[in-house]
This record gives sequence, structure tokens and C-alpha cells, in this order.
Amino acid sequence: MAIIDMRDEANLGVNINNLELTDEHGNEWILVEYEYQCSTSNYLEGEEFDTVEMYYCGPAKLYFWADNETGKFETVLREHEIALLNDVPVIEGFDPPPPPADKTLIELDPREFPLEAEVLSDYHNNYANPDDFLHSPGIKTIPEVPIEGYGCFQYEYPIHPDHMYDDKRTYWDWETKRVVLVKFNNQDIIGEANSWDVLRAHRKEMLINTDAQIAALEQYDPPAAAELKTYRQLLRDFPQHFEGVIDPIFVDSCLPYTDVIDLKK
Repeated sequence: MAIIDMRDEANLGVNINNLELTDEHGNEWILVEYEYQCSTSNYLEGEEFDTVEMYYCGPAKLYFWADNETGKFETVLREHEIALLNDVPVIEGFDPPPPPADKTLIELDPREFPLEAEVLSDYHNNYANPDDFLHSPGIKTIPEVPIEGYGCFQYEYPIHPDHMYDDKRTYWDWETKRVVLVKFNNQDIIGEANSWDVLRAHRKEMLINTDAQIAALEQYDPPAAAELKTYRQLLRDFPQHFEGVIDPIFVDSCLPYTDVIDLKK
């Protein structure tokens, strides 16, 4: 397990020392160091983890209405939005809903729970100018070493908490008085994996679809014909490289591709 420091200017896109810790509505912002665990392999479902060191830079207070039975909540509010609910003069452009009768207002302190605030706050990246944002994590691939001629599943690493946790399924636990973060799994993000029967049928279809093109290309465009032959051989060899080697959910990303035809359309 490694420690990955994502707190420098290149990764944040700004110099933290130059930040004005307030927003356009006058809400106080804070800067809090925190760390989280990021799986080192198999995208979101690895069994070994790196420790990632980060900053939460966002509102000093967050609020949400938690359902009195399930703890589920939807909108996360800032301090000025809560003030509007308490009959403070209305800010132009914001029409607050009435307090719900079946919910309780919860205040989340990001100083104590910075990871939870990072996941739940929609405002913590407001300080970053999109034109200057240099967020530059590394890249990981599955398989770890791509095989020549084939694609791979590629993702940024370390994975940001916003992409690890599902804020729509996050809830307030009434017993522990804490936010419970719910992680995405690979299927949540990628979709259901195809079986190898389906993958083989797809491979067969692609081979059939290119049968007639070989003869024509050999006559009119020999280089393209050679590339198409290579592509067809890669299709034939596809199972021996990937079946039982990587999780089937990533296999679709590894199919070979050629510019001679575009079967993705």
C-alpha cells in the first residue's frame, strides 16, 4: 500500500494559499486535509488499497433534510440557503421549498467529516477555473499491461471520491448519527458484463461482416487489406488472451479495432 499525495498545486489546479475562503453568497469556506482508501486494482472492487491524501475545500457547513425513517436525503444546502428557510430576506434567484414535515434538518460539519462533505457537496470545486484546472492523476489500465493490437479499460487513478461513492444512495444513520457513504461497484459504472457466449457470438458476427471485404481490399487497397487481416486474426485470438484472465466486465473494452472499418457505429 502506498501513500499518494494529491494536495499539490498541479493536482488541485490552484495554489491553496491564494484561495479566498468564501463564496459568492458570503458562505464561509474551509480547507481541511483528509485521506481515503482507493483500490489499487480491478477498478472500484480491488482488495488492496492505497491511501490518498486530499483537501476538502468547500462550505464550512452543509445541511440536508433526512427522512425520519430511512435517513435518505436529496438536496444538500449551504448556510445562506438555510437562512432563507428561517425567514431571512430572500436572495434573488432562489426560491426555497417549505420545510418537509417528515424530515429532520441535519447539519454536517466538514471539519469532522471531510470525506463525507467532499462526496455530498456540489460546490467544493467552485474555486477551480476550468481553463486552468490541471487535475492530473495517473492512468491505470485493465489489463495492467495492454496487449498490442487490443483495447483496454482505462481510468484515472487515484479515483476521486466523487467517482467512488454514490451520493444518491448515501443516507443518515439515526443510530450512529453519521452519514453512511455507499460505494459504487464496477457494474454501477460500466454496466452488466456480457457472458463469453455473447462475446463469442459478437466476435463471429464481426468476422462474418468482414469476410467479403478482404478480396475487394486486396485488389484496390493492399495495405488496408493487410490491416484487416491482422484485425481478423486478433479477433480469432481474443478469447485466449482475455478469457479467465480479466473480469468479464472489462472485456468489451479490450476488443481490437481497425480504422479500415468502424464496427462501433
